Amino acid sequence: MASTSYLRKLLNFICEKINKWLVCEPEISSFQRITLISSKPADAQYFLDEASLFFPENTWRIDDVNICPCTEQVATIGSNQIGHPHTGGEKDSGGGSHTDYYVDLSIYENNIFKDCFDVFDKAIVKCETKPRNKDINVFILDTGIDQHLIDLVQARSIQCEIMPHTCLPSPSSSKNHGTVVTAEFIVALEHRNNVIIHDYNVSEITQDGKTVITASKVACALQDILLNKEADDIIYINMSFGFKHTNDIVRKLLIDIMNKFNDVHIFCSAGNDGLNLNLTNNVNFPSNISQATSSLITNKFFEIYGLMNSSEGPIPWTYTNQFSTNYRDSISVGPHWHDAVIFTNPGGTNAGGTSISCPRALAKHINDLQ
Repeated sequence: MASTSYLRKLLNFICEKINKWLVCEPEISSFQRITLISSKPADAQYFLDEASLFFPENTWRIDDVNICPCTEQVATIGSNQIGHPHTGGEKDSGGGSHTDYYVDLSIYENNIFKDCFDVFDKAIVKCETKPRNKDINVFILDTGIDQHLIDLVQARSIQCEIMPHTCLPSPSSSKNHGTVVTAEFIVALEHRNNVIIHDYNVSEITQDGKTVITASKVACALQDILLNKEADDIIYINMSFGFKHTNDIVRKLLIDIMNKFNDVHIFCSAGNDGLNLNLTNNVNFPSNISQATSSLITNKFFEIYGLMNSSEGPIPWTYTNQFSTNYRDSISVGPHWHDAVIFTNPGGTNAGGTSISCPRALAKHINDLQ
């Protein structure tokens, strides 16, 4: 019989190897670059100098600086190559990371949503207008909205307006995800007059041709919203994506937006990885901001989960790859919302996820408030 000492050594060896695999080989979900923000428009040299203060070991050059054209106050520095999180990412005084993370949406480039326009055309119904004293600004941060949907909205005299924000360069990528998110929002909206949908394309194309949403592009769009809207404007923001790590720049801008606007409502999807988000290691950012113990987020920040209905009641949604939506054991802090996750097409492929739940929940929230 093996001695206790031998078994303990063997167990320690196995645990060491498992720990090394888990800790030293993290999932690649970032670019080899960082994100920085300035309090005023700045040039490439300013951002380069700031980067050197945080990461003196790097040898970045002016050519490595890419400034957000919307405000010239957010910039990425480094390579567009995919890589591990930056080793100096924890140097931020806020305790988070400057690393430019991304979420892969290339799954939506296939034919799952090929019938989006036909379905939208059949699902949309004419609704009554409702008196509104002010415009409702809905900001959809996603992969962009296809011109076909914009034309269809105009042709059907659907009273909301879609306004592309061209300050963010639009990559030659699939706009399937952002288009369907927008279509689902419009279908669920009861009163569409005086609704302005602001289209921010926050996607990029990786070297291997995948469509991804990056934290730096999200920061660029949020900074533009923060600077170019008045404090008394009505602001709704939809973010049907989630990163597996926190980016401090994005977090700061979302908090700044909640501080500035009196009437702001931010909706974020909880993700589709079947994870218990109450566990510390399971991160879905920025939806996890909803769990902060702060009065600032009350009725301003929503984490959206997904359910589908059966004859026995609500059940977890299962995607074709057998992943289910993220969840929490209990939700005692912050606003939250559940909504159906199946794409509008009845009897279709059951495609969707919390990306679909999020705009539906947002539309129903507007219906309830207006």
